[in-house]
Amino acid sequence: MKNLFPIISNLSFIGLMLWLGILLFTQFGLPKNHAQLNDKNISLGTENSVKLSPIVRKGKLLFKSNCASCHATNMRTKLTGPALRNVRSKWKDYPEEDLYAWIRNSSLLIEKEHPRAVAIYLEYNKTPMTSFPNLTEEEITSILAYTEFPPK
Repeated sequence: MKNLFPIISNLSFIGLMLWLGILLFTQFGLPKNHAQLNDKNISLGTENSVKLSPIVRKGKLLFKSNCASCHATNMRTKLTGPALRNVRSKWKDYPEEDLYAWIRNSSLLIEKEHPRAVAIYLEYNKTPMTSFPNLTEEEITSILAYTEFPPK
């Protein structure tokens, strides 16, 4: 029985600490500098948080569900596809409709020998971008707005 006393004592202490932690958490919640992320805001880990406009919020959700498997979520790193931070500026020499067409069906633009489309295609080992023919103008605009948020 003497050998069990330290074990029981340690378990009681651990249980007491867990109970105390739960009590404190339920009474006081998370510290104000705790980082939180949801669809309505991105907390910077301080009391100041950056609010996402509805169009950027929608773009963020669309980016996560359609783009993040090939493009880095920090939008500054190349993965399977190019970094997308401020992608509009990378297409600035062409009408914006070309970028929308690229997003919907990159293969079609490559077939038409569009200079920017061919350059990306060759840079990424002749791998076409996944086509997204069902994305609406509004949805593409939202994704593009998200690639520009937050500003540099």
